[in-house]
Amino acid sequence: MKKIIFGIVSFAVMIFGYFFGVSFPNGFNLGDRILMDIGLKAWSDGTTGLHYTIFYSIILILLAWIGANKTLGKDYPKVTNIIPTVILILLFVTPIVLNL
Repeated sequence: MKKIIFGIVSFAVMIFGYFFGVSFPNGFNLGDRILMDIGLKAWSDGTTGLHYTIFYSIILILLAWIGANKTLGKDYPKVTNIIPTVILILLFVTPIVLNL
């Protein structure tokens, strides 16, 4: 039972990682807001330059995938491979679609 709960939490962290990294059409970015609130920089040069938030987002998704894969990988191998892949693809495709 603990294994399944940890796997569900891992998938929830993946989804949070997605929303942490994506910018919405109105310009709001959850990750930028959280980083600014805790005193970290979201951009390398004020509001331009290298966007650090995307790296934090990818790290969250990958760490959650590792946790889910270690706990649920043997029982649900397709789920532990498909969901993180879809989330990472969405992370990079969403900004392109929203800017069309």
